[in-house]
Amino acid sequence: MSDGWKYRPIFIAVNGPGPWPCYLNACEDLVLPDELAIHHLDENHENNEPTNLTAMHKGCHSRLHFAGVPRSTETRAKISAAKTGKKRPPVTDEYRRKMSEIKRGVRLTDEHKQKLSDATHAYWARKKGIA
Repeated sequence: MSDGWKYRPIFIAVNGPGPWPCYLNACEDLVLPDELAIHHLDENHENNEPTNLTAMHKGCHSRLHFAGVPRSTETRAKISAAKTGKKRPPVTDEYRRKMSEIKRGVRLTDEHKQKLSDATHAYWARKKGIA
């Protein structure tokens, strides 16, 4: 079992059963429970404070950590082979309707918005060496 499973109960206890907004700004889809990857904002896996944990799609989480990492031809071939047959289904009108209904049901409390904001600001301050 992946270590990520030990962070899930903490995250879900604080943030509810989902769906959740994806931490990756470029992603506009909500994260459903079966797509959930927990990201540590300070990248310290020992820090499991709820304000340090955020939701991401598994693919978005990989893109965040491996963006710009050079890959050999062999590695690219392995990744391509692993993806074969696992492409997302085409976006249908029914899928859009369901996602729209789910998004309407997601309401973040002011307290939760403040926690996310504080954690995000702290993360970037540490990244830039300010804190």
